[in-house]
Amino acid sequence: LKKWKTKFNPENYKSKNFSEEIIDVKSNKVIIKKGEKINFLKAKKLHSDGLKEIYVSDQFLYGKYLVKQLSIGEDIFKIGSELNETIIEKCIESKFLIQISEQTWSISKKQPFKRLKIKTRENLLPLEGDFDPVIARGKHLKSSAWNELISDPDTVILDVRNDYETEIGSFRNSIIPNMKNLTEFPEFVKSHLSSKKDKKIAMFCNGGIRCEIASSFMLSQGFQDVSQLDGGILRYLDNVEGEENLWEGECFVFDERVTVDKNLKQGEYLQCFGCRRPLSKEDLKSDLYEKGVSCHKCFDQSSEKDKERFAQRQLQIELADKRGHAHMGMNAKQTKGLDV
Repeated sequence: LKKWKTKFNPENYKSKNFSEEIIDVKSNKVIIKKGEKINFLKAKKLHSDGLKEIYVSDQFLYGKYLVKQLSIGEDIFKIGSELNETIIEKCIESKFLIQISEQTWSISKKQPFKRLKIKTRENLLPLEGDFDPVIARGKHLKSSAWNELISDPDTVILDVRNDYETEIGSFRNSIIPNMKNLTEFPEFVKSHLSSKKDKKIAMFCNGGIRCEIASSFMLSQGFQDVSQLDGGILRYLDNVEGEENLWEGECFVFDERVTVDKNLKQGEYLQCFGCRRPLSKEDLKSDLYEKGVSCHKCFDQSSEKDKERFAQRQLQIELADKRGHAHMGMNAKQTKGLDV
């Protein structure tokens, strides 16, 4: 949440230079400097009732809240509840006409996404075949039913995420397809699972979207009993605590945190800018690792021209950091552990 030292309305600024500072409430640090140019040309006011104003643009979801002096717990709960309601009702449902029956929320100490993106596609994840996830898809299982199913030794547990995601964590005894992306899934099913059509299938992914596609495809191929983890790994981690949580390792997330642990706290992995794969502290010891440029997983895959371009970009990021500025392309994946 941000606050302004003086009255601020993004709609008055468009892409002009700022005439005032914007400071972060928690750290009290200046995040937009006086005179800095920010593009608010596409900014739209989502909500305003005198107490709060929420705006959305291609760069930020931003706004201000005025709340009564309550206890810390009540204050945070009030802000969180109202902000969630505003985003869902005023932005996603009203502006983009998207209905979401259940949401999964995560808390991050830092801004996890650089900008808000909403894209429309004819096919969410294109797989060839005569199937439709709207008509037929796997049974959605809540966490308790999921634990019971994957504890059955006769169940085929299927991790349908990409290879770099499965490297750092999964459910025990999961089958790992080692796919570059989901388009390789049909071939994997054909070559490795065709004899298991009468088995109970339990599949999972980060948020459940890929399972909608993958489970529908498997049903079209004659698999009889296909289930999927409702809300994916992230909702499971949010709902299940202690010994009931059967997740092992960390979970890759597609934002600035890189990974989260089983308690949804930011994980220990960094990310290679060259190939976007997660890197452990041990991986950083490789002679092929160069911060912001390459790692042992991608060194032989990128050209010398690419490496030179990445190195120049990383240099500019570090110079900007020394000056106390935010580089245009800087993100947590490159700044997390700048002293490494």
